[in-house]
Amino acid sequence: MKKEIKLEIDTEVESLVPPLSEGEYESLKADIDKRGIQVDLVISVGTPDVKDGTIVSGHHRFKAAKELGKPDEEIPNKEETFIDRQEMLLYAAKDNLLRRQLNLYQKCMLIDKFMPYYEKLAAYNKQQGKIKGGKTGSRKGVVNRK
Repeated sequence: MKKEIKLEIDTEVESLVPPLSEGEYESLKADIDKRGIQVDLVISVGTPDVKDGTIVSGHHRFKAAKELGKPDEEIPNKEETFIDRQEMLLYAAKDNLLRRQLNLYQKCMLIDKFMPYYEKLAAYNKQQGKIKGGKTGSRKGVVNRK
């Protein structure tokens, strides 16, 4: 039997991308009312330093479903376990980059939030011998291979 988990919005995850416009949100809500949630929410379970039930993907669908009176147990979701909070945030960012209709500026702002992480990862990979040559300190976050 599946353990009942309370679904919750994490403000840091939610703030990664701008909210839907009022019109977009109302359209989503009307569609959920008519057809239900078509794409499962992604929630974090078992991730260190993250509360079980934290919504990683699907904030707008969750809010619309709650406004329509749906209890948590009727909201379809898929559980994911991440290595840490940073990996969870990266998943949320990537999901929004792939699924949301963000303009170029919004995409750049989202990617820029994670540049320090990718720079550290590149330096670590170089130290471990996973990257040969190149430099990792540029602000562009691009590893130059020679």
